[in-house]
Amino acid sequence: MHKKSVRCITNSLIKYGANSACEGKNPLKCGKCAFTSLWIADSIIILILYTGMCNYQNRWYNANYAATVAKKAEVMFMRAAVVGAGVIHGGHSGPFKQFGCEMVAVIDPVEANRKRAQEEYGFQYAFADYHDALDLGIDVVAICTPNAFHADAAVDFMKAGAHVICEKPMARNVEECDRMIAAAEKYGKRLFISHSQQFNPAHRKMIDNVKNGDIGKPFMAKAEFIGNEFYRMNNPNNWKGTWEVSGGGVLIDNGVHMINLLVAMFGKAKEVTAMCEKLVVEPANKAEDTAEVIILFESGVMAQVSVTFAATQCAWPAWYCGAAHRVEVMGTEGSVVTQNDLPNYQFVSAGNSAEQLNTDQIDIDMSFYFLKCIAENKESIITTEDARHTVAIVEAAYKSAREGRKVALTEIG
Repeated sequence: MHKKSVRCITNSLIKYGANSACEGKNPLKCGKCAFTSLWIADSIIILILYTGMCNYQNRWYNANYAATVAKKAEVMFMRAAVVGAGVIHGGHSGPFKQFGCEMVAVIDPVEANRKRAQEEYGFQYAFADYHDALDLGIDVVAICTPNAFHADAAVDFMKAGAHVICEKPMARNVEECDRMIAAAEKYGKRLFISHSQQFNPAHRKMIDNVKNGDIGKPFMAKAEFIGNEFYRMNNPNNWKGTWEVSGGGVLIDNGVHMINLLVAMFGKAKEVTAMCEKLVVEPANKAEDTAEVIILFESGVMAQVSVTFAATQCAWPAWYCGAAHRVEVMGTEGSVVTQNDLPNYQFVSAGNSAEQLNTDQIDIDMSFYFLKCIAENKESIITTEDARHTVAIVEAAYKSAREGRKVALTEIG
């Protein structure tokens, strides 16, 4: 059954329990198929999350068919591939197809995943190993793998001539981020990091208000991401929340959403103080399920980030993964707040009058935006430097939690 294994990503997955040779055909009898068995055992949960994420993304790229047709004409013909066909890939595969890309290859070590994606989006090829797609003349690839495989896959595809759209976080640490940035510079390719919350219209409005000085000088911010990933976090065989594959727990997973928004508004961080604890999740191989982080930015803003993956009972309305979030910024002349990915946006002026803004008609699609940046050689609103700095803040937070002290960003590099 196990005559040979495929390279790189699949070998890495085998190390953590997957076996591409078996490919889930007989996972219960295969000693190396803990990862594949996990997908079978978790199929109901994964299907729910997958459907929710696709519906979530569809609100962006399917909201207006006429606008989509118009957009297709603006994007040059591109040969596309997707690495990783799990929960998140639909947010990239769907727009790729809708905006006129040639759907060349989907790669996933789990046969059921890649077959489903191939049937749904019309990929010409389906591989277990991404190396098999490197010679296919790919123009743009979406990296939707677990965090540990972002850097290798991104570097290899850029070397092969492809532009890269990589899921957040950029990587597990700044060293891996630097490898990716160096490859983009060396091979002359574009590297985009999918910090999707910057494309939430309410968040976009908030960023603009803050940067335009509409609330005066910002001095304090609070960002919360309250989520329920207890099922996967509490499963020792799932990569979610493991140090080795994920690079940490909730902070590097969904905490980066909030941190990246803060970086977009306030710039570089100066120092970080954090507590990261495993309060509810039990497996020894899992990192923190809850974190509190205080960030002092060079611009003089103090921000608090509160995140958890253990909120099985959350009073907030949930949008996906049982998650809810809120971001609030206080300024000398006003404040702004957005909550739970809703179209409602609150702007409070110096006179304490509140304005409710409905932004659900603003169509900012992340995948189309990245494709258009490639076609028109435009800079992205999400820079690789900001994405790297987001990871650096997470690294500083983990160091602070371990050592019980304030950590300067200069210590991270």
